[in-house]
Amino acid sequence: MIRLYFDTCILNDFFALIQYEYGEGMRAKDVKAPLSRWTPEYIALYYLLNLDDQWQLIFGTSETTLNEIKNFSPIGHIAHEKRAFLERAYCELSKNWESSSEPVSDAIVARVNSLFGPGYDSTHICRAIQNRWDFFLTTDFKTILNNLVAVREIENKIKIRSPLQFLEENLLPLSTLIRTLHGSWTDIDTFITTFSFDLNQLRN
Repeated sequence: MIRLYFDTCILNDFFALIQYEYGEGMRAKDVKAPLSRWTPEYIALYYLLNLDDQWQLIFGTSETTLNEIKNFSPIGHIAHEKRAFLERAYCELSKNWESSSEPVSDAIVARVNSLFGPGYDSTHICRAIQNRWDFFLTTDFKTILNNLVAVREIENKIKIRSPLQFLEENLLPLSTLIRTLHGSWTDIDTFITTFSFDLNQLRN
């Protein structure tokens, strides 16, 4: 079993993929842009979520996610749907939290804060360390993943990866996965472009 901690960014992406799965609309801000950059991440997360049993993946999160959800004040029908989805997702993911885990030391908290800055990002990372998750999954490149020095320094406590990074480092390349599931003849660029186009069509 591989245990993957999801931060709130991943849950937001999860919502976009659920809307994609059912052909439902979403707000433009619910999809990362530019899609040409983000579609491989969306595809990787889509298959991680759908093939979790086959790959023996366990997903989870912490109350930090719930605190962020509580700060989300929805305006409009789709935003209310999103908040309801995020709350349901949190309830399911939080079932895998091991309540007996001890809080991380003040020294680790201080180090994480010094590396990533105080706030939700560092709190999420500390919670993942506390509960002994194998990987911390996020699509927050701006403040987490692009901070390569910090990510490498904390590698012995928690491995921080994007969905695509995790997939390709630990399971198989995205191109291999797509051809395995959709046929060896599948053109990868066309598949990604089509996925991107279909996702884009749902944005309001």
